[in-house]
Amino acid sequence: MQTRPKHPIRLQMKASHPTHNRRGRHGFTLPELLIVIAIIVVLAALLFLGSRSLIARAHQVTCMSNLRQLGSASLAYAGDHGGSTVPAVIQNGTGINGAVDWATILVSEGYVGDSSSSSPEQFHKHSVFCCPAGLSIRSTNDRGKFSDPAYAVTDDAQGYLLHSFKGKDGKSNRYLHSWYGINAIVNNAPPPFPFWGLQTVGGNKPWSITAGRKINTITDPSTVVGLYCGMGFHNGAVSRVAARHGGRKRVNIMFMDGHVRSLPIQDVQAAWKEMHQPFSKRKFKEISFTTNF
Repeated sequence: MQTRPKHPIRLQMKASHPTHNRRGRHGFTLPELLIVIAIIVVLAALLFLGSRSLIARAHQVTCMSNLRQLGSASLAYAGDHGGSTVPAVIQNGTGINGAVDWATILVSEGYVGDSSSSSPEQFHKHSVFCCPAGLSIRSTNDRGKFSDPAYAVTDDAQGYLLHSFKGKDGKSNRYLHSWYGINAIVNNAPPPFPFWGLQTVGGNKPWSITAGRKINTITDPSTVVGLYCGMGFHNGAVSRVAARHGGRKRVNIMFMDGHVRSLPIQDVQAAWKEMHQPFSKRKFKEISFTTNF
């Protein structure tokens, strides 16, 4: 019979220690660190540029959607007023910032939602009148600057015009900010060439509008500018049509048939300069600031 040993066999495990000739772990070398940092910087730059591009594209899409809504509202106005286009401005001796204009008319008559405010310092960023790429700078009425085509890409041209908002009673003063303009020359006499937008309507009864340019006088509505990304009304100054998109190289335009396009600012300015030319001599026949050819 096999007997158990008095003292069990003890297995001793030797601790494992790195030998002196084995290479231990080490950190990154300086060249490796520089390479890693460079990769991170490049990836961050690509991410930043990509996000900026997406934001700019989103702003352009939103702006074009705003113009479609405003275009539908202005065409609905014409349908309810015997084909007469919405007036550019109705002045009663109060100047541009005390006037009822196309934007305030559309709001007051219920064609678009009311985004006015009680203070000139407050505006609705998500208003249909607000271009998301436009700056919150109150633009000036400097005719000299507006006559310079290069002004269309400046910061000041990216801002809004402040409009007074008056209800149909003519007493309720509100403030409506608009980053969009209408194709019109504003004066008290017929313009020297046929614009679809109304010139100023004077008098003390701003809501009794009877004389307006008729839509049926437009030869080709698909080529005639209706509303644009810019300021108020161009009034003969091309730089009020502002380049706010595509790196300040493009402008959104709503045409009188209701469609909206994004166009190079150079083409728009060139078409604007051709207003005095017969249609047969125009190079930009798809863009017109006149109603007849």
